[in-house]
Amino acid sequence: MNSSLSSVVVRAKARHTASVIFIHGLGDTGYGWEPVAQLLSRSLPHVKFVLPTAPEQPVTLNGGFRMPSWFDIRSLNKIAVDEDEDGMNASLRRLNELVRAEIDSGIPAKRIVLGGFSQGGAMSLFTGLQLEHQLAGLAVLSGYLPVRERIMARATDASKRTPIFQAHGTADEVVLYQYGEMTAEALRQSGYAVDFHSYRHMGHSSCDEELRDLLAFLTKCLPEQDKFKVELKLASSRLRLLQEKQTALSTRARRGISELLESGKAASAAVRVEGIIRDDLHVEAMEIVELFCELLCTRAGLIDQSATVDPGLGEAVSSVIYASGRIDIKELPRIRDMLGAKYGKDVVAGAMDNADGRVNARLVQKLSLDPPSERLVRVYLKEIAAAYRVDWAPEGDDDDAPSGGLRELAAAVPSPIEVTPADSEPQEPPSSGAKGSDSAKESDSETQLPSVPVPRDPTPRALEPATVAEPADAATKQDKAPVAKQDKAPPGDSGVPTMDELQRRLEALRRL
Repeated sequence: MNSSLSSVVVRAKARHTASVIFIHGLGDTGYGWEPVAQLLSRSLPHVKFVLPTAPEQPVTLNGGFRMPSWFDIRSLNKIAVDEDEDGMNASLRRLNELVRAEIDSGIPAKRIVLGGFSQGGAMSLFTGLQLEHQLAGLAVLSGYLPVRERIMARATDASKRTPIFQAHGTADEVVLYQYGEMTAEALRQSGYAVDFHSYRHMGHSSCDEELRDLLAFLTKCLPEQDKFKVELKLASSRLRLLQEKQTALSTRARRGISELLESGKAASAAVRVEGIIRDDLHVEAMEIVELFCELLCTRAGLIDQSATVDPGLGEAVSSVIYASGRIDIKELPRIRDMLGAKYGKDVVAGAMDNADGRVNARLVQKLSLDPPSERLVRVYLKEIAAAYRVDWAPEGDDDDAPSGGLRELAAAVPSPIEVTPADSEPQEPPSSGAKGSDSAKESDSETQLPSVPVPRDPTPRALEPATVAEPADAATKQDKAPVAKQDKAPPGDSGVPTMDELQRRLEALRRL
């Protein structure tokens, strides 16, 4: 036999970040599975498919006729008896060379899936179970576990962390269906995670349903890294913009409520302030989700390397999935689907209803549909009245101070309300020598809306009584209300916070 294998290669259509090595069956070549690889590649543009062809050798089962074969097969009736282990070991060395070549090219072992059909499926198990590297997965189509007792004795710990996809037709007349079932059972008893699929009336071949299941397995094991990070970054950016937009709208709504209070329409103001409270809660919820999206983006490499949710990311994963059905951001459902393809439908189902209890508690509270309490409504109304210098207090309020009673209710307030009240004293008119433009500026400033800075720190601040701003000099007053500016990222900065910054913000989040 030659020391190397010839292979058909279906190259990645996008940036190459993962590889599938698929091994054909007895008498076939790599070209036999090229159409399937081309089909799968349409949905996996980042994956390269390597389809090796076995060397030709005499096969006892076929009367000694020479054909491509990974090892000699002496009988189908006793497929697990008198097996050609020497031939398997020779093919093992060649297949190991293919795996090593992908790793040397820059593809991590955890981004490689090894699979095969029939005899190739047997070789994928024989090779994968003995590798020192943990692969992304093993895919066995109409195959079986060869030299079962000896291979299990040599199985590595790394291989036991590799997920296995196994598919078999119930009408298989070559590798009997019972061999597939026995293989799955033996692997499970040895601690392997096996996803076994059976297909009624399918013989020793493949079918569309099987290929769809295989594609789902490959998508889960080999997610498109760049796409996941792009979606997370887009979600963070969109959440940030929506927070700013919602805060600006809330500022205008507060002005309208102050006018209702001033005109004695307290009941109408109370109804409208409930909307502001819900908006404030929604803004804080978006800020929490933004933080978790940034964390997942920073830890994308860790997510890619593990088939299960890392304990340190459980809260972030569950919270983003939970928010995907409650915050109208188009990227969130796509992120949820990617996480579902990676970790499974059960993880998504548990997070959507918070059945696993891993969703951030503050996020659940902020997204609750429960109406605000009457007491909280009064707090908001009093603070708005104080901010806009409206002489109003709820009936039965015994507090002397304009913002009396707020400090003991600070913990109940869902978000900081920071407003810049109107000046406490009227501005003196400009001198006769002042320019007309200065007069116009002063007029605009008297009617401008209070500025509500966008909170960037997820730690909520206690609601404090509004303070009266010092009167500004007429010549220095601005045309428009000041807008809270965010520091721009330095040149070359990706905009993703550092791990230290994320850790600090998460710790602040959990202390609440």
